[in-house]
Formats: sequence, C-alpha cells, structure tokens
Amino acid sequence: MKYAIDIGHNAPPDTGAMGGYEDELNAGLAKQVAVGLVSLGEDVVMVNPRKVSSVRESLRSRCRTANFANVDRFVSFHFNAYNGIAMGTEVFYVSKNGYRMALPVVNEICNLKTERGEKFVKRGAKRSSHYYVLNETDAPAILIETCFCDNPDDMNIYYSLGVNAVASAIVKGLTGKLPKLNDQPCLYIN
Repeated sequence: MKYAIDIGHNAPPDTGAMGGYEDELNAGLAKQVAVGLVSLGEDVVMVNPRKVSSVRESLRSRCRTANFANVDRFVSFHFNAYNGIAMGTEVFYVSKNGYRMALPVVNEICNLKTERGEKFVKRGAKRSSHYYVLNETDAPAILIETCFCDNPDDMNIYYSLGVNAVASAIVKGLTGKLPKLNDQPCLYIN
C-alpha cells in the first residue's frame, strides 16, 4: 500500500500552533510513522512542499503531490491547540473509507498507557468537511490531532509515552501490524 505522509504545516508561511512548536512535533511524529510504515514494506510519499507563498498554495501542493503519486491513503499529522485546558486525541475524516482508517488509529493511540497508567482522552473519530486536505485528495484521508500541545498534561502524556510508542500505535492502526523503530521494538502497551 502507498501512503502519503503530510507533516502538518511545516512550509512557511504555513506554520502551526504556538509559534511553530506544532511544526516540530508534527515533523518528529510523522517521520517516525513513515519509518515504521517502510519497515513493514509499505510505500511512503512525503507530500510537504519545500517553499510556498501562501497557506492555500501549501495545502494545494500537498494534495496535488498525493494525487499525482496515486497514493492509496493520505495521513496528515497535527497537534491541537485551543485554550490550554482541552485534552485528548481526535482523528478527522470525510469518507466512509476515511472513517475505516480513523477509528483504529484513534483507538490505538488512546490504548497507550504511560508507566503511571495515564492515557489520552479519546475525543474520537470525527467527520469533518472543513479540512482542505481531506476534501482534495483522491485517496481516503485522515487528519490526526495527536493531542493538545498547549495543554501541559497532554504533553506530559505524550513525552512519557515517547514518539516511538505513539508512532507505533498509528502504524498499527493503519496496518494492523506493529513496526520496529530505530532498530528496537517500540514501547507499546495495549
């Protein structure tokens, strides 16, 4: 299967929440998911543009790249931000096939537990038609809001789990298989 990996934002002037902090988080997680998919024999196309003049151009470029590559699935990585209090993981989709991708991904992420037993709040798989990348890609697409990067409790859970565990959960949600990252089995608690 061929996956388009979209590192949310990461193409100035298209920057994410909290002054680019989201960009760094998106990049770290998306790249580990790409490594995990490749380790399982999946094909990966990174769709982020290098240079754009507007957010609209950034979004259009991502979709064109995915559509031109004829990917089977499109996955966009994000971290949410709202009011410093909101918490949890949500995965957005538009189509029925997008829902079939979104539900196992959100379930796998929210099944992870820290050593202290903490988990992300499951905000669910949600249908939403207001995301450009979900509407303009030919393949079934999801947009993952991993957790709230403006909430210290959510970020403590994320850092306690580690990027490899979260990436492994996403890969397992997408493929049904658990990858190895960095030549070591990933921490994964079901």
